[in-house]
Amino acid sequence: ALSLSLSVAPLSKKELICRRQHSGIMVGRDDDHDERQALLGSDGDQQCDTNDGGEGGQAGGQAGAANTMGATEPRAQLHGSFQRTKCVVLYALKAAADQPICSFLTLYFMDQGVSVSRIGILQAIRPITASVGSPLLTTAAELYWSPKLAFITATIVTAIGWLGVMEIKLFWAWLLVISVLWFCASVTGPILDATLLQSVKERSSYGKLRVGGAFGWGAFGPLIGLLLDAYGSKALLVSQAALSTLLVLVASVSQMGVGRAATAKAPVLAVVARFEVIVFLLLAVLAGVAKGVMDNFLFYFLKQLGASGTLMGLSLLAAVLSELPVFFYSGAIIERVGHGPLMALGMLCYCLRLVLYSILQNPWWVIAVEFLHGVTFALTWTCIATYADKLAPSPVVRATMQGILAGAHWGVGIAVGTLAGGFAYERFGGRNLMRGTAAVVAALSLLIWLAVLVRECLWPKHLLEQARAGVAAKPNLIVSS
Repeated sequence: ALSLSLSVAPLSKKELICRRQHSGIMVGRDDDHDERQALLGSDGDQQCDTNDGGEGGQAGGQAGAANTMGATEPRAQLHGSFQRTKCVVLYALKAAADQPICSFLTLYFMDQGVSVSRIGILQAIRPITASVGSPLLTTAAELYWSPKLAFITATIVTAIGWLGVMEIKLFWAWLLVISVLWFCASVTGPILDATLLQSVKERSSYGKLRVGGAFGWGAFGPLIGLLLDAYGSKALLVSQAALSTLLVLVASVSQMGVGRAATAKAPVLAVVARFEVIVFLLLAVLAGVAKGVMDNFLFYFLKQLGASGTLMGLSLLAAVLSELPVFFYSGAIIERVGHGPLMALGMLCYCLRLVLYSILQNPWWVIAVEFLHGVTFALTWTCIATYADKLAPSPVVRATMQGILAGAHWGVGIAVGTLAGGFAYERFGGRNLMRGTAAVVAALSLLIWLAVLVRECLWPKHLLEQARAGVAAKPNLIVSS
């Protein structure tokens, strides 16, 4: 490791893969084999052998590989464990930095005297820009830049920008500045998800490490609520900047993203155009609609019921406590049940959660309702993230696939829920907004699953098998009877 770090000329991707192959590092994920074949060709192993033979002879190369394997494997395992630990810390800090503006920003605009319909417009900026920024910026970072630099730059820009928001008093100025900030921030989530999925050997481990985000969200939720009660809504923007600074410091010493050469090609659009993928994208959008209504108008509704900032922080803590076991066991649950049935369960729990919000009279009962968050967010989002990783045609486009599904869920879905929810809240009230959203999500979900059932029954069996075989890793949404 020391000799590699002191080399004058950096190793190319091909040379690094050959060296890993002989040292025994490239063991575990099948994606590594796919990447090696893509870079070296079908005779990649022979190429590596030839190169090594030219340098020191075949006998010397074999002896060196045998001696290196035993010493390298523990180092590789230690490096992988350290990288996964840093991913957990990154998730925790990112969740903590996002919480003041994702959960409480509605209350800041409420204190500034902004109407609920205009709050809906301002809050809809985030998902609208994410629907464009997530796939666009992640693809650009992989093709032409560094995912790590993109993550750090976006975090710094947004931290400084949110401090500047405190000096703005005009609605249209808010609209312009916040649009730029959310567009920049939309690249951070997909890059972090792709980094985590690259660092684990099995996708089922994703939820166990993603629990770091739940910890950061839950640990800082009550603290942010106390700061809100003590210092007012401006404390939200200051705390966001402080936590973002810690996030940048950790990210600067972490390996992030996968990256690829500018000439790499992958049939991403061909994968997205398949029926199973379209169904999953539509379900991700509907889940985003329900989440957009809850994330942006629940605290507004609770404040009208007389809830304090402390209660809102405790409700976030309850939500996170429900996430922890679900994230930890989500991989095993998905392997046993499948992505499709669990997405259906998530949609059902979203509808139930919205209906329960609509009948609240005492705001303290919201803590009991928040325990459904483990299914509606932790299980649903793990399904979306791991399914996107399955769809990746090659390991070098993981962030792109994460960006596409993130754009559908966090972008299109939450944008529709937030924008329509603001006008509906002002016209019909909070209770009717919750009930109406539950009805719409339930009806459209049933239509989607009816389309799946009709296709299952009417299409010839051999055509169904051919269609499924075309999806990378053959993910199956349809549950046969």
